[in-house]
Amino acid sequence: MHRAALLLLLVLAGCNRDQGALQAVIQFDPEVRASCISLDLLKTDGTVLQSQQLMRPSDRTELRVAVFRGTLPQDIQLQARALWGSGCEGALLFNGQSAPVSSRFEPGEVRQVSLDLQRPPASMDMDRDGFIAQRWGGPDCDDDREERRPGADVQEMCDGSDDLNCDGKRGCDDATCSARSCERMPASLSFISVAQEPIAGQCSRPVILERVDAVGIATKPGFATPLRLGTTLPQGVTFHSDAACTSTPFTPAIAAGSSQVTFYVRGTTSGGGQLTAASTGLNPAALSHGILAGPGTRPVFTTPSRTSRAGECTPAISFEWRDAFGNLALGKPKSLSLSTTTNAVLYQDAACQMALPLPANTAEASSFSVYLRGTVPGTAEVVAVGGTDITERQVQTVNPGEAKKLEFFNPSVQTLLAGECSSPVTVRVLDEFGNQTALSTDSSIALSSNLGGFGFYPESGCTGADSSTLSLPAGAKEARFRFKGKTGGNVTITAALSTLTPATQAHEIIPAVRRGSCTLAKNQKTKTCPITPQLRDLTKSFLVFQATTTTDNPNDSFVHCKLERTQVSCGRVGTQEDANIQWQVVELASGLRVQHLVSGCTGLTTSVKFNAVDMNKSFVLYSSSQIGTKTGSNDFAGVQLVSPTQVDIVLNYDCNEHTYVVQVVEFEGATVSRDNKGPMTTSEMSATGLEPEQETARTVLLSTLQTTVETDADICNRMVRAEISTVNSVAFTRGADATNCANADVARIHWERISFPAGTRVQSKVLTVGDKNKIATATLDTPVDATRTLLLSSSQINGGQANGETSYRAKDIPGVAAGRLTLTPSGQLQVERDADLAQARWTSYAIQLEP
Repeated sequence: MHRAALLLLLVLAGCNRDQGALQAVIQFDPEVRASCISLDLLKTDGTVLQSQQLMRPSDRTELRVAVFRGTLPQDIQLQARALWGSGCEGALLFNGQSAPVSSRFEPGEVRQVSLDLQRPPASMDMDRDGFIAQRWGGPDCDDDREERRPGADVQEMCDGSDDLNCDGKRGCDDATCSARSCERMPASLSFISVAQEPIAGQCSRPVILERVDAVGIATKPGFATPLRLGTTLPQGVTFHSDAACTSTPFTPAIAAGSSQVTFYVRGTTSGGGQLTAASTGLNPAALSHGILAGPGTRPVFTTPSRTSRAGECTPAISFEWRDAFGNLALGKPKSLSLSTTTNAVLYQDAACQMALPLPANTAEASSFSVYLRGTVPGTAEVVAVGGTDITERQVQTVNPGEAKKLEFFNPSVQTLLAGECSSPVTVRVLDEFGNQTALSTDSSIALSSNLGGFGFYPESGCTGADSSTLSLPAGAKEARFRFKGKTGGNVTITAALSTLTPATQAHEIIPAVRRGSCTLAKNQKTKTCPITPQLRDLTKSFLVFQATTTTDNPNDSFVHCKLERTQVSCGRVGTQEDANIQWQVVELASGLRVQHLVSGCTGLTTSVKFNAVDMNKSFVLYSSSQIGTKTGSNDFAGVQLVSPTQVDIVLNYDCNEHTYVVQVVEFEGATVSRDNKGPMTTSEMSATGLEPEQETARTVLLSTLQTTVETDADICNRMVRAEISTVNSVAFTRGADATNCANADVARIHWERISFPAGTRVQSKVLTVGDKNKIATATLDTPVDATRTLLLSSSQINGGQANGETSYRAKDIPGVAAGRLTLTPSGQLQVERDADLAQARWTSYAIQLEP
């Protein structure tokens, strides 16, 4: 691009005007503030192509400039601008302009363009001092005050309080003040106080900050210097105007006419760093400063909460002393009181051998450690109280220790009937301190008892096969089981695991058969025989007894007994001589339904009613008492279950104040058949082909009889022994081998064959006692469990289930063939009578039940 020549008009005449030329006439107001005037050539879109700066003439208000086209476009705009500065040199500031004027170069012509340059408009010169405000790019540093403006006619404030001539210089730096008294301008900030290290929370000594000139001399200009105070110290630093540091945060500044400011510093976090001060346009200042920790007042846990096993010593529980603001204390700490909850103990050593007395005052050290040992699982809180009653707490966890022993969790004794399933029993795994803990591996606990006939079962119930092994998987803390016993007595259960101390627990099994003896003494009509423990349920219990006497008077020799919950109640009409009673009570947890009935005599046949039973598994137990002086046809009764709701008691002669006691026993799982036959005309009678066939190994025979004789003294005619011959036959004998005891006075014999449920074992023995002897024994084929073995004889004629046959004829004394059954200490079956006259024989049974 070729530059166009801008020349004064006086040279225009000698120039080539063939391409055309323009003559710019710039007219300006005398009040236009300009040291230089610029003529600008612009494209029609306003883009500046060239500018020519011209000194403003001091003697006229017009400038003429010739413009040759050269390489300029044919269409062009011209504009004049007022510039302010030092002539046309250096930095020039905009101070107004003319409106642009369009023109055109025409070949061979010189066209005139007039430009009008006026004072700046009010929108750009609000104080109307002739200078455009700095925000528009002009030289006026304060467009709100006329007195502040550029120009040599403005006298500067030499104390530096203001820059009136807008040259950016104050005080002595301004040339207009060089010959006057002036103030040096600040160039930097400077701390003149020494470094400090106050204690956390305390106010520092005075901190003095000064403003200085370029050579470091304090200066006091007439304006304020706002400050920005800062710090590189840790958080928690505040600045204050008062020596107590109680004032709210302030806005710091060095006041006009002052060289320095004083302030105070308060910090709460220990550490080192710098205080900093800054202000716009000045070099910043920095001063080393530190915050020291205060005295130790708060003990702080430096280790996390610990977890240990019962009996173990925890890793160190460590503390540090902190000041009131949480800084690690450097000074001598306050004394410390330590305590813990009652289930744990603090120790001085890592082996937990030297206990720390509680509350414990620790040594005055900046840090320390203690150790904790607990024996009870749970949480133990360690409490540390500082010298100013500042309390810190930390919870430690104690878990159970290793498995060391077994324990029965429910230690109460269970009192159970034989065969009754127990409530669940819990075996727990404990550590050495008795805390429940878990096994680390799969294990099996061996269960055992000191009694036979004892079984262990799952928690769900006593069904299925029993098992003496209780499995515990790894991680298990306890297991449950049930038990039941057949043998009565005190039982001790043991749970054992090879690596652990075993556990034992005592329980009581009430015998299925409770037995005892008592005497209905001479001059007594009634007698109660206590049952210990008392019966739980009378409807699941029945009584078997044998009463023996020596008299020939039915008033005294016929004894009835009835069962009550707490006792056996026996009675007779007369009071002569003793009646010795051996009683047995059977009570089962299940499988029995017993109805206890008492009735007077209503005639030759007395019908006793009751709730319906299943006749195929029910049998009758009978006893009676009555008035009489001869043992005859109104004393012996035939007893028969004739329907599901009725028992008939049949005499061959009218009764007299009889008391009948009847028990109808429905035995689940039993098989019972019944019949009657008579008269018995010889010493023997049998019945064969009986249905159903019944297994003799668990079957007994019970019989009653009717007689037609009233006054016969030969009692041997009316004492009949019954026995089972085969699975489908029974036999009856009298006389005990005597040949003269076969009078035809046994009108009818009633019997019941009772096969007990599977598992029951019946041993039948014929016991014979000679003249002048009272006792006979027999060795059982198989030893029995006395606590569940019932003893009875086959005939219930007189005094319960006690009768057999005899050879005695002289008097009608039924006691010669009435015997009391017991088991000897050696386990033999024994019968004992009171009237030791002639020979007697009994079919007796030892019935071992399966509860």
